[in-house]
Amino acid sequence: MPDGSCDLTAHVAVDSLEHDDVTTQRDALRALGVHARTPDVTRAHTDPAGYLAALARSSAAAALTDPSGLGAFRWVLRRVAPM
Repeated sequence: MPDGSCDLTAHVAVDSLEHDDVTTQRDALRALGVHARTPDVTRAHTDPAGYLAALARSSAAAALTDPSGLGAFRWVLRRVAPM
């Protein structure tokens, strides 16, 4: 069971895997509500620290969903019965 303590990256022919769905990282993250929306600049005047935090989140989301970068990675989803 993945617990975040190791890297599960594998380079395989996706079409060779049994799967229920194949999606890009960009589409998967968007389905989870991750979007690279730039925060309203007026917030920089009233809440500078909050604006910078929102800008950092937006930048991270942009990197993770970039269709010519990390967002192009594909995820193979397979449902399995619990043991």
